[in-house]
Amino acid sequence: MTDYPITRTKLLTALVDALEPLGYVQAFWESGAIAFDRVDEWSDADIQMVVEDERVEDAFEAIEDILNALSEIDLKFRLPEPTWHGHSQCFYTLKDASPFLMLDLVILKASADFTEFLTAQVHGQPHVFFDKAGVVNVKLVDIDDHFGKIKNRLEQIKQVFPISRS
Repeated sequence: MTDYPITRTKLLTALVDALEPLGYVQAFWESGAIAFDRVDEWSDADIQMVVEDERVEDAFEAIEDILNALSEIDLKFRLPEPTWHGHSQCFYTLKDASPFLMLDLVILKASADFTEFLTAQVHGQPHVFFDKAGVVNVKLVDIDDHFGKIKNRLEQIKQVFPISRS
């Protein structure tokens, strides 16, 4: 594999070093491959950060300033809002980084319910870079409750399908 000037470590270190001093950024962690101890040369960086509610756009601006200081942003795609999960999300690749080193960034408002991003069975054990507000609290899915919801949904589908199939 080709060596690139911007590595995963360099990217994450730059982000943490620049974001941690910002008062409006409350927490910053990574999930995905690292949360399941499976980082390799094809891994992206799945980042979540919690910011004061009115500072989401400031956070995106700060992120892009950091990225541009490292390398030209090659590709950028910000999900239209409202997103399916209710939070702000943008994907970035850098010209001087592996095309596999995509930054998948979700910015969470401090007042929002973002526990879904901290569910261990889905997102693994987060790699917390900093948590100034004590908000990164991993939760476990209640398996019996989860399967009960699945069973109820299947019953609904069985009832609705004959009515809606035509």
